[in-house]
Amino acid sequence: MTKSDSSQQGPLGVINAAQRRRLQLCFEQSQRFPPGQEPGKRDFDAAHTSLLICVTEDPGNQLYVEAFLKNLQRKYKNNKTGALIPRLRGRSAFRRAVAQQDHAQVLAQGPMLLGSNPWNVPVLRAMAQACAAFALDEVELCYLRQALDTRPHDPAVNDQTGQALARQGRFKEALSCFETILVQLPGQAEATAWIEMLRNGQPRPSGDQGLPENPAAGDEAGDLPRLRQTLADSPAEMANYLQLAERLLEEDQHDEAEQVLSTALAACGSQLRVLEMLEDVRLAQAAWRLEVAEQQAALFPSPAASELVERFRGDWSRAELVILDARAQRYPQTTEYKWRLGQRLHQAGNHAEAIRRLEEAASDPEFAPQALLTMAECFACMRKLKKASACYQQAADAPSSTPAQRRQGLHGAILLAERAENGNEAAQLREKLQGIESCDKDRSPRLDKTDEKRHKK
Repeated sequence: MTKSDSSQQGPLGVINAAQRRRLQLCFEQSQRFPPGQEPGKRDFDAAHTSLLICVTEDPGNQLYVEAFLKNLQRKYKNNKTGALIPRLRGRSAFRRAVAQQDHAQVLAQGPMLLGSNPWNVPVLRAMAQACAAFALDEVELCYLRQALDTRPHDPAVNDQTGQALARQGRFKEALSCFETILVQLPGQAEATAWIEMLRNGQPRPSGDQGLPENPAAGDEAGDLPRLRQTLADSPAEMANYLQLAERLLEEDQHDEAEQVLSTALAACGSQLRVLEMLEDVRLAQAAWRLEVAEQQAALFPSPAASELVERFRGDWSRAELVILDARAQRYPQTTEYKWRLGQRLHQAGNHAEAIRRLEEAASDPEFAPQALLTMAECFACMRKLKKASACYQQAADAPSSTPAQRRQGLHGAILLAERAENGNEAAQLREKLQGIESCDKDRSPRLDKTDEKRHKK
């Protein structure tokens, strides 16, 4: 590599294929034992030299960072203090980079300081903050977990780690961090607000400095301890698992409920009631994650928060689709599952499969109007306008249609006829629409606009 090439390199710069191969060779070299040495007696300094190159030139590589920290922990025998004489060179440049929020330089200078003390919490926290600025989520957590391992009860470390975990959607782990803060600082307002949001999906109103409710208090007042003991005494009784799981689900303790039901399946075999309750628990978990993410995005708006909401909304939608599909197959005589599955498939953009499910639901007079209306929307999305118009008209003519459903069907058919410039069909449908009570009151703005255009012509 030429000097000019080297001078142009820096953290988070574009790494070409040749540089990637060179870094990979450095990493592989760091993992080898020096010739003639027994396993367990590695040359940690030589490994550190190779890994320092890796993490300095590619600071976003989680594999490199984990190996870098692990090698230093072994070198200093996990003494939590590092070298007897810490490295002073480069400290001023690092502090200056932190003060100026020069995140790239923080990532370039930090590893050299960690070389003499990988448990240096201020350096670890600063590097984690720099990683957050570049959305290096996994590497950010590598440094924060190292800091947390050094000071597990430090409120500042737990606060930074908790916020990072919450930002990444790891709400259960984040909750543990904020609960640790309250142990050290009872009544701390920010931690209390985070706990309320993470537990309930709703932020505590500003100015409320009270402690969160003790989750164990409700258990002692209720019947959870008794149900747990009953299950421990009679683990072969399926009813004991179901009663405890139902109670846990009522208390929104989804993780324990899932664990209880999974144990029930292993202990007592597959039973339909257990399977369906397990489905309910997993859907409730997905809904809870989405609710917390939405609250977090409202309180701390950012592109990353919005992306997290969309990711969890997709997770929830997929979980619901899987459950509805399973139950539609499990209960073929229950039309509601087919109808709801068709709706969700339409919302997910799978219009062809949605139509197949909705056709089955439309055979039931109770669900025919709404199924036909949704089928019309599916066909319209697929640009099959004749079929869409036919579904709209069938929905309007269905004996079980309500006045609102008839109007919706006729409105849709008229708009499609206007779009196809089929004036005769549109006129016939308008006459039909006039016969519905309160038609003029409920006319849609889009239909009024087509009226104006028609009269102008």
